[in-house]
Amino acid sequence: MVKLFRNISFTFFSRIVLLIIGLVTNIIIARLLGPSGKGTIALLNEFFFIVSVIAIMGVHEANIYYIGNKQFKHNDIFGNAIYQTLITSLFVILILLLLKNWLPMSILRNVNKDVILIAIWFFPAFFYQVHITTISLGNKNIVGYNMIIIIQAFCILILQIILIPKFSISGAIYGILLGTSVAALIGSLILVRQGPPSPLPNFQYWKSSYIYGTKSQIGLILSYLNRRLPIIIINLFLTTTAVGYYALALTIAEFSWYLPESVGTVLFPEISGSPKEEAAKLVAFVTRNTLFIITIAGVLLELCGGIIIRFFFGMPFAHSILLLRLLIPGVIIYSINRVLCSYFAGTGKPEYGTYTSIVSFVVMMTLILGLVPRIGVVGAPIASTVAFIISSLMALIIFMKISHCRLRETIIVNKEDLKKYSAIAKSIIYKISKQ
Repeated sequence: MVKLFRNISFTFFSRIVLLIIGLVTNIIIARLLGPSGKGTIALLNEFFFIVSVIAIMGVHEANIYYIGNKQFKHNDIFGNAIYQTLITSLFVILILLLLKNWLPMSILRNVNKDVILIAIWFFPAFFYQVHITTISLGNKNIVGYNMIIIIQAFCILILQIILIPKFSISGAIYGILLGTSVAALIGSLILVRQGPPSPLPNFQYWKSSYIYGTKSQIGLILSYLNRRLPIIIINLFLTTTAVGYYALALTIAEFSWYLPESVGTVLFPEISGSPKEEAAKLVAFVTRNTLFIITIAGVLLELCGGIIIRFFFGMPFAHSILLLRLLIPGVIIYSINRVLCSYFAGTGKPEYGTYTSIVSFVVMMTLILGLVPRIGVVGAPIASTVAFIISSLMALIIFMKISHCRLRETIIVNKEDLKKYSAIAKSIIYKISKQ
């Protein structure tokens, strides 16, 4: 238990570092490019991430699962990652090049075609970086996993500081592309220390990874769309300036997810190698304590969010304040879903997460298409919050049914939990001081 919480604490600390880097990066983009430029970068980011989630076919989840339960060797999975990156990247780039004249007139309306052509070359570095980080995570190399992500964020920040003043929006894209490439290269060096990649693909793993990935693929896509599709919808009905307002509110609101992301990240490989009854009790404990901490963070964000936006991003982004306040309740409740879906994936049942995402996606799309054209950008956070709550409630019901854990022990902290905080903190501090 102590080792698990030490890993969670280290990952959470890394997320705090990422939060600071991300905050500085967003401030630079907002200050240098304004709401419209911020909206354009957000729109490109979300479109290409959605394409990436679709194209990778859930194989990155399979990397964690199969290394965690030791069904395949590190070398084979590492080697397959290289082949899968090359094939997937080639396929995606060719399709997007064929659509280069259509995209600026439809999904990426208001975005310059030259900027889109630059962004297309982001895919090889991103696909490979995703494989590298998930293989590190499957090996339970928590330090290596977090190091790769922090290096990526830091490199992107430095490169954007250098390139945005000279190249404007294109400079921001160059920074993302080059920063991700550097992180992928360093990640390769970290993985090689655990064993070199196999020179030939393992077709048995290839088959198994796509079978596992297919079960989680729809859920991964819809889960991502639940969070990010509003940005594209806003651009279709409104302007990139409105996108900028919503994107900033979403970025700040999602800071609250750093803890459940840290928890889910560490739990996935841990659960895949644990007995189901033991895993269920652990997840119930982690879920209720995560929800407790996130609720406190959410309340603080409700109180201080307006100050953060005005001080760091300036009055041009004042419209983001109301959007942030509408998002926070959904973000708090959605922390339940983020932890429980790691349990579903770690026990070999990622399709349960898919079920919650399908229902949530239908609700979100129905609401956002009905609200945004009528009441403007305010409709987006309302739709997202309702969808987040429904998704989490459904995940909670499924978890209680298959684990036989009660509602109270899954979402409400008890006195014993609070007593453990002090003991765990002391143990972590002691371990760190000894290293």
